Amino acid sequence: MTGQAMLFVVIGIAVLVTAVFRSRTDSFGRFTLILGDWVPAPLEVMAILTLSGLAVLVSGVSLGPGPTKRRRAVLRVGIELVLTLGLPAMFIAAVLCGNNYFQILPEASAGGCRIVIQHRFINGAVGIVQPDEVTVHWIGDWTADDFYDPFAYGTYSLVWRDRDGNLNVEGDGTDPASWTGPDSALHCHR
Repeated sequence: MTGQAMLFVVIGIAVLVTAVFRSRTDSFGRFTLILGDWVPAPLEVMAILTLSGLAVLVSGVSLGPGPTKRRRAVLRVGIELVLTLGLPAMFIAAVLCGNNYFQILPEASAGGCRIVIQHRFINGAVGIVQPDEVTVHWIGDWTADDFYDPFAYGTYSLVWRDRDGNLNVEGDGTDPASWTGPDSALHCHR
């Protein structure tokens, strides 16, 4: 059981680090998952996998057969391995992702389409989620001057007319902001 838990943690960390290296626009390579109002970032999933792997390791060793002294030694070595592999991988992901997080705009279409914003340091991406789907389709990029975030400061407008949306991104007068996606991309299938 302990070996399987360690293998699960190592494989999970390797897959997530590989996904972070492949693409910084999508949360996992070419696949961005959305669960309700949450878009899991690689660092969040990596932290969850590391902690759950550690919990599985601890419970497997503590419930396993054998003398207590041997179980403690296995537990100590297992925890050291998880921390040795997990913490550096989380640090690498934190450096690569930096200020990378996702936001779902509150304005949804009548058919249920939602707009997802990816935030990086001074720019990001704009994506649309169709009704009854769990993946984001990236349609354009946004950029701003001097670390200004138009979505955090509310200097954007999103208006839905029937199935089509119009996104207008503005700055605050001294820090311009814009987005480079076509308005025709904001089309809801319902």
